[in-house]
Parts: sequence; structure tokens; C-alpha cells
Amino acid sequence: MLQTVLTNDRRTRYTHTLIEVTVNAPIRDGDANNKPYYDMVATFANDGDQKTVHHEDSPGQGATWTDPRPGAPAPPPSKHRQLRQVFFSNGFRAWLVARNLEWSGHHKDDSFIFLRNFDWSMSLNVTVDMTKAVGARGTPASNPPTVGAVGVGKGGGSPNLADPYPNVDHQVTTNPAPAL
Repeated sequence: MLQTVLTNDRRTRYTHTLIEVTVNAPIRDGDANNKPYYDMVATFANDGDQKTVHHEDSPGQGATWTDPRPGAPAPPPSKHRQLRQVFFSNGFRAWLVARNLEWSGHHKDDSFIFLRNFDWSMSLNVTVDMTKAVGARGTPASNPPTVGAVGVGKGGGSPNLADPYPNVDHQVTTNPAPAL
């Protein structure tokens, strides 16, 4: 599988601080040790071999319970430095591919055979209430991902095979924000 991040919105809001994570999409998504692939690769042993593939992804956006910004007002009142909201959404395009290994060393971009493609996205915008117990602080608890129709071939776009990928190539901006 190849996967490209098409859109990215990651914001964490505290009482007096807004933290934003920015990536310059589209950008390659995947395992740094298995590039350009998203995850594990199945190798064909002989002509006519068949493999079953599985694609799974669990995007994450961590947030501490208390504002990490050194300049944020400290309690009292108790609402100072509290986590208030997490905005997290990503859009992706994934491709099921086969690769001609003999061509890959000389024609990296032309060595793929595109078998299937699909777009998918996830969004989780959580409001946090610190007065509730830890397991009940976030509303909503979760949202299901949206998975588009599976297309044949390459589809409407090309994978970004370049380095780096989102876990490396991102910028974190931490700014004071009006109190909530």
C-alpha cells in the first residue's frame, strides 16, 4: 500500500493557549523504515502468486491535560491551564500496488502497477470537561472514519513518494489565545 496525506488539521486548545500542528500536504504517509510503502509489504515468490492484503491506520493526536506553555497563567482559578478542545482531522488517499522490483532501482515512479485506490478521512473534534471523571471528560468519545468507494487503477491522483513524511515534516506553533 501507498498512502498520501491530503489534508491535515490538528489543533489543541487550552484555556489560554492554542497549539497547531501544520504539515505541507500532500505528503507521504507511512513507515520510515519501509519507504515508500505505508506499512508491511508482501513479496511474491513466483509468477501467479496471490497475496491477501490488509490496510489499517490509527492516526493519533495526543494532548496533555494541562497547558504545556510556560507563559500560560497558573491556577487559581482552577480552569487555568486546562485542556478544553482537541480538533483532529485528516484526509488520505491510499493505493494498492504491485511493484516491478527490477525497475524500481532505475525508474522508481514508474515501477508501480496501480491495482486499487480509495480516499478516506477521519475527524474527531472533542470538547473537554475537566470536572468529569477521566474516562468521561471528552465529548464525543469517537467518530467513525469515512471511506470512499474503491476505484480500479490509479484514480484521480498520484502518490507522494518523497521524503519526509508527516511524523518528521511538521511544524508546531504554540500561541497565547483569548481565555475560554
